[in-house]
Amino acid sequence: MSHVSTYSIAHLRPMMRDRLAAQMQANALQMQANAVHFQAQLQANAQEWAAARQRVEEIVLSELHRNFMELAQRQEDAAGNLRLLLTVNSVAAPGKTGDVEILIKADNTLSVDVSNAPGQACKELTQPLEMALGTPISVHYKPEYHDGKVRLIDQQQNWG
Repeated sequence: MSHVSTYSIAHLRPMMRDRLAAQMQANALQMQANAVHFQAQLQANAQEWAAARQRVEEIVLSELHRNFMELAQRQEDAAGNLRLLLTVNSVAAPGKTGDVEILIKADNTLSVDVSNAPGQACKELTQPLEMALGTPISVHYKPEYHDGKVRLIDQQQNWG
């Protein structure tokens, strides 16, 4: 037996409009759920980044503290970069000199810049940190290196 259904256009339009409205409402609810999920993911990522940066800062400070370095200044900029300025505690380490500037960048890199450390002193100052961080991506020596003043700059380690 065959079946033939006939609909009037007047009847079809409201039915299609109702289906379309229901589909649009379902899509809006899904978009809202996606937005809530995306916001939660962003917040979780921000918390993970903050925790990772905190761990890096702790490692840097503890390793350099072993070389009698003290935190002289801590600066955080609007872009999320963290700058740590350290100096040798001359009372705890008589005869040692040097300043270390560490930049923990928002792009998950870390750079170390040593100044005022003559001869091999720059490497001695950063040795504990270098051992904790691993192999650097690159090492560049400033012109002062050949003048007896060694400055280690742009030693970067990815944190991702």
